[in-house]
Amino acid sequence: MAASPPEIHVLGAGPTGALTALALGLQGQRVVLFDPLTASELQARSRAYAITHSSRRLLTNLDLWHDLRDALVPFRDLDLRDGATNAAFSSARTTWHQPIRTMTALVGSSTTGP
Repeated sequence: MAASPPEIHVLGAGPTGALTALALGLQGQRVVLFDPLTASELQARSRAYAITHSSRRLLTNLDLWHDLRDALVPFRDLDLRDGATNAAFSSARTTWHQPIRTMTALVGSSTTGP
């Protein structure tokens, strides 16, 4: 009798954890996906994600890209801000700022701009 593969536990059901669990499962691994939030809480989160070229390759390899592409919105510039550290990155200026003391903390807020 062949031994079954070990059970792999993945903590975090966000995009990285979910895609990791899916990729391992597709390779025949036994995977248990854990998250401290309930499925309803995860689905209720309002998040925006930037999908890079490497993310697109991963989604294509997992046969997910075709199903997602009609729901995606392209962007030319990306402005990231971390309210905990006051760090910011803007692809329009291609500069990294640390810290930015004049910004309001935007991470986790409902505002759409500074």
